[in-house]
Amino acid sequence: MTLDLLIILNNFCHDLASAMWFCGTLTMVALLRAGEKNSHPEVMAFSQQVFRRLAKITNVSLALVLLGGVVRAFNYQQYEWLPALGRDQIVLLVVKHILLTGIVVGGIYLQVRLARKMREYQNPEQQSVL
Repeated sequence: MTLDLLIILNNFCHDLASAMWFCGTLTMVALLRAGEKNSHPEVMAFSQQVFRRLAKITNVSLALVLLGGVVRAFNYQQYEWLPALGRDQIVLLVVKHILLTGIVVGGIYLQVRLARKMREYQNPEQQSVL
């Protein structure tokens, strides 16, 4: 019973961390754009401070997504397997994970570019790469 609750809690945290990572990345994009539109030093300083915090939160969230996903994968057949779909769900899971891997890789790439751009605002002599 306790293990069952922990697995359910893991699945919930995995989904929550996924949403936090995704929304955090979108917020980082919005912060960078807001900073670009308003060149006041106070706005840029605020944007950089919030950006750094969000970067930490999104990195932790992504780590939780990966760790929770491992736990979820090992317990999938017992807790999430749908007998009505049978082996067809394996194909669906493969397609789902290919798409999600693309989203994660794209998101990481985007975050790296955003961080580089944000650093440029601290060192304006560097050229834009975004």
